[in-house]
Amino acid sequence: MPFSFDFGGFDPSAFGGFSGGDASQPQRPKRERKPRKAIGNAFTRTLINLGVTLLFGLGYFYFELPALNFHAEEFYVFVFLLCAVYCVCAVLTSGFQGEGVKGYFGFVKKQCTIPFLVLVALIAAIIIGRPYLLGGNPGRKLQQAAFHQRW
Repeated sequence: MPFSFDFGGFDPSAFGGFSGGDASQPQRPKRERKPRKAIGNAFTRTLINLGVTLLFGLGYFYFELPALNFHAEEFYVFVFLLCAVYCVCAVLTSGFQGEGVKGYFGFVKKQCTIPFLVLVALIAAIIIGRPYLLGGNPGRKLQQAAFHQRW
């Protein structure tokens, strides 16, 4: 027994339905995208970006209280988040300038050079200081083992 719906005289096929047929109403023309404008001048944008990053950093520090030394993993997370917040603010306040994917990435590279260099320096510090972060000073453990063998 087939199942049918009665829409009270309404014919959904008259609108083209979901099949992608020709609709009875004309399509609206697409509007041109407005070029995105930057906020203020470069100095004002930099102050806004630094202010938002500072507020985020103060709030994060207040709620999480990360240790501010190079031996703590929380320090690296904290600095990474600060760099990410600054980059997002820099892109938002500058108005997403650039044409196409290549132009957009060139724009982001220009806006976020300093935070990117800070992240590279932190990654280098993690790689160089890895023995200290993972298990302490390996030379110190040898000294302790030699001391305990004498007793």
